[in-house]
Amino acid sequence: MNATVFYNIFFDSTEKKRYLLGINEYSERIAQKVSINGFIDDYTESTSWMGVPVIKLSAVETDSMVLSCVTANRPLTALKKLSQIGIHNCCDYFSFADASEGKFSQVAAIAETRLDYQKHADNYQWVRKQLYDEESVDVFDRILQFRLHGDLQPMSKFEYAADRQYFEPFLKLNTGEVFVDGGGFDGFTSQEFVVRCPDYSAIHFFEPSAEMLIAAKSKLSELTRIHYHQVGLYDNNSTLSFDSNAGSASRISENGNEKIQVARLDDVVGDAVSFASNWILKVRSLLRLKA
Repeated sequence: MNATVFYNIFFDSTEKKRYLLGINEYSERIAQKVSINGFIDDYTESTSWMGVPVIKLSAVETDSMVLSCVTANRPLTALKKLSQIGIHNCCDYFSFADASEGKFSQVAAIAETRLDYQKHADNYQWVRKQLYDEESVDVFDRILQFRLHGDLQPMSKFEYAADRQYFEPFLKLNTGEVFVDGGGFDGFTSQEFVVRCPDYSAIHFFEPSAEMLIAAKSKLSELTRIHYHQVGLYDNNSTLSFDSNAGSASRISENGNEKIQVARLDDVVGDAVSFASNWILKVRSLLRLKA
């Protein structure tokens, strides 16, 4: 069932039960527009949300319609679980949002990529041409196809592996590395870096959220040669709005709930940086330089 057909039936049919997988801002918006039989969440002890029952996936009837609102880390895993228990009338939020033709907003990262691509398509192609090997080009193409078309199929090649998302097998870390953890969140990536490179020279940890910086300092308390910076990384020094309510996906946003200081990396770190965890920062910098 394609996304457009699913969308129309999900709103018009009264014969099938309708469920939303995941409790987040996306499922909340949809539940405000259509009557559903329940939210599905295996990771909460809550039994209701928005006055609607919260149930476990195993309790869902296999002939139900399920819209997966899992968007952050494991959207493919969520769809796979639905298929494994025999639920085939399902759809992911990315396709659903596109099928709604603007009635439901697309995930910010995808919407912003589309707008940026419209303005700077040549820059994306320039970055693509800088890639050295076929695998890198393939990864770039798959991610861009997903971002531009909301199609999860190109992403089926990848797996969720948070512990090595910045540490591919081809990456060689040497003694004396200077590591920048850009958007360090709770310190998880810095921990993984130290496991792989115990003889590092320095870690520069950037986290604009005061709450998360405290948590990170606690987690990384046994590390030495680590410098904490309560600022966000940007292409200029200023004050911006920041959405700190999105967990590891917290980001600069015009509708952010707090103000943060942002700064250029070169203005904060005097060391010669040898490795940075936030590849998006690098790509955006390349695009700006090319522009």
